[in-house]
Amino acid sequence: MLSTWLFRSMRTVFRYVNCASFAVISNVIRFRLISANIADKANNMQYVEQMLAPLLTSRPPAPPSEDVPEAEIYNSLGYIFADHDYKLNDALQYLLKAVELDPKNGAIADSYAWVLFKLKRYEEAKKEILRAIELLGDDVDATITDHAGDIFNALGDKAAARGYWERAMKLDGDVDFDAIERKLESTQ
Repeated sequence: MLSTWLFRSMRTVFRYVNCASFAVISNVIRFRLISANIADKANNMQYVEQMLAPLLTSRPPAPPSEDVPEAEIYNSLGYIFADHDYKLNDALQYLLKAVELDPKNGAIADSYAWVLFKLKRYEEAKKEILRAIELLGDDVDATITDHAGDIFNALGDKAAARGYWERAMKLDGDVDFDAIERKLESTQ
């Protein structure tokens, strides 16, 4: 009787401790993601890799309620690498894993399209960017439509490229709007 009560009590305590430790782990992961994004803006790819790569190899199992999906880590590392033309083959592998983990995520589909574009696999990139746009619907931002413009431009479809860049100019996003203006001027 006492042993059953003790076992149940210990199991309850373990659950609380376990949930608390996962909250700390989740915060550490978020901190590393934010640090990697700051390093991305400073073009410090080694620091990005230092912050995110260990999470992919030593990440403890997470409960279903965790707020940092593994796919997000793969996506962040792959996208940042691709955006800086850094270790493109590694970026491709990270993004393939992200797609495998979360195939209906439009942001991940965009990142995958972007690495394909950087690898000059334009037809595949086109397929993925259109999938990203479809998955995101009204949540498409300027970055994704800018990517679409670049992909269509690389395929020689200037009219479609211009349409995406014009749309990007009307949306919010973390893009260089001056660069988009220059792209529009170059395709007139």
